[in-house]
Amino acid sequence: MLRSNTEEDRKILHTALEREYCIEEAGSTGEALQIMYRKAVAVFLCDADMPGYAEVLEQMYRDKELSLIPVFATKPIKMRVLRVQIQNALEYRWIFFIIWCILLVGVWWYICRAGRLKKVRHRTGISMERKPMKKHIILGLLIAGLLTLTACVENSPYAEGPDSIPKESMAEPEFPLDKGTIMKTVDSLNLPCVISEDESEELLTRENTVYSNYVLRDPERKYHEDSLDTILYGGIISGIVDGNRYMSTIFDAKSHMVNDKPFAWEEWKQEIIFITILYGGFEDEEEVYRALSKLEVPDDDKVLKWGVQLSNGYCGVQRSSITQPADSRGYTIWINFYETEELYLKMEQEKKEAQEKVREEYKKRQEESLKKQQKETAPADASKRTGS
Repeated sequence: MLRSNTEEDRKILHTALEREYCIEEAGSTGEALQIMYRKAVAVFLCDADMPGYAEVLEQMYRDKELSLIPVFATKPIKMRVLRVQIQNALEYRWIFFIIWCILLVGVWWYICRAGRLKKVRHRTGISMERKPMKKHIILGLLIAGLLTLTACVENSPYAEGPDSIPKESMAEPEFPLDKGTIMKTVDSLNLPCVISEDESEELLTRENTVYSNYVLRDPERKYHEDSLDTILYGGIISGIVDGNRYMSTIFDAKSHMVNDKPFAWEEWKQEIIFITILYGGFEDEEEVYRALSKLEVPDDDKVLKWGVQLSNGYCGVQRSSITQPADSRGYTIWINFYETEELYLKMEQEKKEAQEKVREEYKKRQEESLKKQQKETAPADASKRTGS
């Protein structure tokens, strides 16, 4: 791997690949070529924006051996796609193993047929006899072939059966999401909600972030008979921060009152599939639901948080509960998607700092208000003491 310009990219690549492959980093194109000449390199990863990229490719093209090494330019980094491409590029190795085994079996078959004593003619014209190959040697060759075949099958990308064959990922909608994309998905899943136009904002900018904010309400249900507001179904914020996609979603407890039943992911399956489609890029529509269903959820009303690594990014989840009215219980869940765990941690830290800043400002306003109140009441208190 030709060392990337950013530490974050290096960390992403190492985390995704070092369990399956031995990675050796080169600090320059010259060092990369030296490593490829010195060692048996299977795949070359590089940043197409780095200086010398074209020159190293030209050098590899001219060399008979280096020209056989697959090259991957790793920006933008889509780790699942990169892993599949590397697997496909390396498949030729186990295919050669299978061909070798077929040839070995063919040789064994020939030896068995020609194993009887027979005369062969030497090129000098002198006849000579060749003894049949011993059975234990033939058996040894057969066992070696079977072991080799077993090894190459076990190490192939398809060793775990048809389900392990890489499939095409879901499409990724353009971010920030627009109203049409959201309502099309709502209609396809027949969800009981519509976009609240007055509470939604289509395109917002803030520092290094471009995002949209949509509020969803259930048009058929109200909080109570005399209420003017329909029940809040959920909210979706999607955007791009520092060139990375993210999406923050919330589904309100009032739309999912479960009475005395414990929390269960099955109750939220449609909503989870809904946001999985909106974020896109996953293996299938139920990937996120399957991952969340494996999380242990204690039967209590405490606030719970989880972090889950997915095929197309990182997922942060939070669950809280309400018990109003007293005989009912409901849950609110937040499910957020980020391109990397690093982005998740960064945005969580920024949110924590922003919340702390709000608390400090609130505390400061409270103290100033108290001082002002004390200052205003001080003359009246003094006059009372004088009069008494």
